[in-house]
Amino acid sequence: MSSPTSKIKVFTDVKFQPGSTLTRDTRNSFPLNPEVGMDTMVNGVYYYYGAPDGETPMWIPVGNKRSHATVNVLTHQLDWTIEHKLGTQNVIAVAYDTNGKVMDAAYTVLSADIIKFTFSIPVAGKVTVFGTSEKFAGYTPYNDSLNQETVEIGTTEPDTTITSTLYIQLS
Repeated sequence: MSSPTSKIKVFTDVKFQPGSTLTRDTRNSFPLNPEVGMDTMVNGVYYYYGAPDGETPMWIPVGNKRSHATVNVLTHQLDWTIEHKLGTQNVIAVAYDTNGKVMDAAYTVLSADIIKFTFSIPVAGKVTVFGTSEKFAGYTPYNDSLNQETVEIGTTEPDTTITSTLYIQLS
């Protein structure tokens, strides 16, 4: 799935009517240029891009335990053996390069405290590991065939509170 090329910018709260939902497609990788406050669904897991406890921004799985460990890998290596000390084999791990970009990398759980990444070339960076459960909120896949230009509601952020109803229909 390609990255979206359009955005809808809304300068007001959005309230859904009863029975309405916001459904998102799942991706196979994280967005390349995340912004704090962004969210995404990767391989069926919902993530939020934020900076917990003032740390460097990272992708955080939503609805799961917030226990996490960040491990820096300072030397370029083909294999990263990461000791996270979370005491569970139910983990989600995200590897970042030295520029903070998410690397497309799989990992193997070796024990309740250790995972291992293997790369095709030696790399340095960091890993954030989250302790989690195997239960995630469900989602409904759909085929996003829209190719819209940028839609901006208003031109500037309002200075005062505005009470209004916003209706958007994309078809």
